[in-house]
Amino acid sequence: MSLPRDCLDRLPNDILLDGVMSYLDIFDILRLRRVSVLYYELTHHAAVWKRLLREVDIPLPPLPPSTRHTPPYMSGFEVERLLCRAYSLHRNWNAGTPRCLYSAQFSAHHRVLDMVMVPGGRYLVASVTNRSEEIYSLLVFAIDIQGHFRALAKTDTATKAYDIRAKYVTVRGEQSLAITYLRRDYHHKTDRKKALKHEIPNVSQYSTYYEIDPEVEFRFECIALRIRLAALDELTDLCIKLNAAEFIHRASLLPRPFEYLVCIRSGPTHRLLCPDIEEVFGAAYLAVAKCPNDIILKPIDGGPSMTITCAPATSVADKPHRIRAIKLIPKDNNVFVVREVDLPLTPDQRCPGYLFETFSIIHNRTNPKPEVRSPESRRFHINLGHLAHVYVANPNNPPRSEHSLIGTLPNERSSDSIPPPLLVLAHRVKPESVVYIRLPPKRTVLQLPPTPPSGGAIPQPEQTQITYRHVLHVFEPWAQDVDLNSNVRVLPALRHPLLCLSEWDDITDTPLITRVRALVNKAMHGSWMVEDGNDRLQLTNFEGGPARLNKRVAALAWDETIGRLVVAEPDSETLHIFDFAHEPKLDKHLQRLPRGLRDIPNAEVLLDGVVEYGGEQDATAEGTTKRLR
Repeated sequence: MSLPRDCLDRLPNDILLDGVMSYLDIFDILRLRRVSVLYYELTHHAAVWKRLLREVDIPLPPLPPSTRHTPPYMSGFEVERLLCRAYSLHRNWNAGTPRCLYSAQFSAHHRVLDMVMVPGGRYLVASVTNRSEEIYSLLVFAIDIQGHFRALAKTDTATKAYDIRAKYVTVRGEQSLAITYLRRDYHHKTDRKKALKHEIPNVSQYSTYYEIDPEVEFRFECIALRIRLAALDELTDLCIKLNAAEFIHRASLLPRPFEYLVCIRSGPTHRLLCPDIEEVFGAAYLAVAKCPNDIILKPIDGGPSMTITCAPATSVADKPHRIRAIKLIPKDNNVFVVREVDLPLTPDQRCPGYLFETFSIIHNRTNPKPEVRSPESRRFHINLGHLAHVYVANPNNPPRSEHSLIGTLPNERSSDSIPPPLLVLAHRVKPESVVYIRLPPKRTVLQLPPTPPSGGAIPQPEQTQITYRHVLHVFEPWAQDVDLNSNVRVLPALRHPLLCLSEWDDITDTPLITRVRALVNKAMHGSWMVEDGNDRLQLTNFEGGPARLNKRVAALAWDETIGRLVVAEPDSETLHIFDFAHEPKLDKHLQRLPRGLRDIPNAEVLLDGVVEYGGEQDATAEGTTKRLR
């Protein structure tokens, strides 16, 4: 049967791909895919998706900064999955009531005590123990390997690892995944012997979420280690090709993946908290707060450490100050600090005050000296209430050497691009609420020096350069009340923070989380620029999934870049996965789901019923859908 003369199908495939489809966006491409077998096949072409990638106008999940994730090496399926997940999450979250679109369960083969997802969702780093709680380890999982979580590498930690951070950085010229964590042990040898005889509790059984005042003394360690991305890629390839037994055998023949870099120790009077890893002055640095007012910075690729002692605020210099949270700002070569100040109790002042400060990092790797330093900028507030837990959201700064596909996008690394704001999230008690504080960067226009004149040259117009720095010139606090009969745990995130609610009197380390809700900033509108206005915070219920979790929880990990929540129960090896975004799926044979149309009888008749996104859906997820709409 001949085609009509005015039918698009008569055009050569090259014209359809490079001409017609260049005018279509991602949603048009997905709709076109349902028209016929021809367009189904053409819309899977890598050129279509790589062109769409350069026109993307929403945040994309970060990718590992390795050669494997550059345009020449990424397949069309990988780019399509990246884009579809980003647009699906964007639409789902802006719909008012985000839906859990997919849920699953996997066995970690260990009891998970704490965990964090590497931004982008490729890897999960977990602090684990065995069933008898005698061996404590750090475990790296690869996510979505043939539809499962697969353990890649493991190292012992002696005691429970907590406050885990993970980031892609360059260490000694190699692209790496750097991991830092805290651990503690009994300070006195006699206490360690008593713990071995079960005369006192195991040190890992003490709470790491609440501030405690035990009868024994602890010593603290902050440890940084790394895994080269080349080693992670090699282990991931083995996971795909081999079963579990063969993988363990082959992996045991390879060099040890973990390389220890830094260990910072402290005694019982100077607790360590809030570790962070960022690239400052062109090198990866570890920063950790040392109570009450010290910040230790150390290059993780070698070199002496540097200690900054934060000077007290002049108006309350005689009052105790304590660091509550820190965050390195790589673009400014600064460290952002939140401190608590004990104020005298009066009828009008029953709560502490809070300092928000930035301190400059002076680059001196030859002779660093401890010094008391005054802040570059400071805000002092006494009316925020009592903040039980304080967090600074991770802005997901890209690594210095961004070799992945994301780093090639237009304006991705522009010097005048607007950096994300500093976002402080805190759990406030009395009344029970969440404090949301936004500190945007300040825009400055610099006049560049004129070009030197030359004979007969046409005068050049004045040139300017736009820069942004966090000088705390704007302080935007809001508070969102929650149910007075609930206790709140905050999962901090820059754009999509989550709140986990439990009963008001459940203050255990493994609370019964009744429901999870989203804290939505209605003024964001998909941009970092926020307009002034009232009532911008809103607590939003989910549809399905963790909306009514009703599980005791030992650990949670939330990656806002891909919309995935991972929940670990106490005394269980099961991980519960909740996804808020669609993406194309692969089966256990690494074949695309669904089957290609060439393998489906009467494909054009059945095309409208073909489910393009997602594999098997968990029956407990309410109101879910398979097709990206």
